[in-house]
Amino acid sequence: MTLQIKSIQQYHEAYKKSVDDPEGFWVEQAETFTWHQKWHTVLKNDFITPDVRWFEGGKMNITENCLDRHIATKGDQTAILWEANEVMNHL
Repeated sequence: MTLQIKSIQQYHEAYKKSVDDPEGFWVEQAETFTWHQKWHTVLKNDFITPDVRWFEGGKMNITENCLDRHIATKGDQTAILWEANEVMNHL
């Protein structure tokens, strides 16, 4: 996602858009991902059953979107840095 909220005003604007036009808001966010197959239906919901479906028909690889798409511009940077917690020997 490219949406980066840097102020409370931007938060309120984004929130309002997400409530007033949830499909439009989430399509904007979804367009920032790499899709192997684009969706045919943005939102299908039935709150009685309940059954809510987003981006039906769309196919993506979440790993590709989390890591692989950044190789071209950030391939020399560390992707994941793991630091262990301190071992608690006093238990």
